[in-house]
Amino acid sequence: MIIFSIIATAYESYVGTGVTADFEDMKITSLNEGGVVTISFEPKDNGDYVRIGRTADGDWKTVEIVKWNVNPFYKEIERGDYLTITFLDENTIVAPDGQVEKLTGDETLEITCADSKKEKLSVKKVNIKDLYTETGIKELL
Repeated sequence: MIIFSIIATAYESYVGTGVTADFEDMKITSLNEGGVVTISFEPKDNGDYVRIGRTADGDWKTVEIVKWNVNPFYKEIERGDYLTITFLDENTIVAPDGQVEKLTGDETLEITCADSKKEKLSVKKVNIKDLYTETGIKELL
């Protein structure tokens, strides 16, 4: 029984504990098709998957990318995650939470990841209005 408990605990800590993903361990891509901007996060390691974590209040503009180990007993798993912002025009969006928002130009998307080179968390910020153009996408990548 003790051996089973040790194995179960080790397994749970391997697949059941997420850590902040490192920017170096992910491929970030962005696609703008007709004003629908999709920012995708994919892990480079096949043994990982990532999810977008939001703040406790659910604010979609401040996210943290969390990396998990893939459960070896799962055959298929969606390894990446994405965030979609729909621009109705350059000053109006439909946010990921479904709310229509007028942009003032001050709104930013903050993506937190680990930075193994600096051994601390690192934040990439991009002006949401700039995601309508290639400028914002280049800043993000």
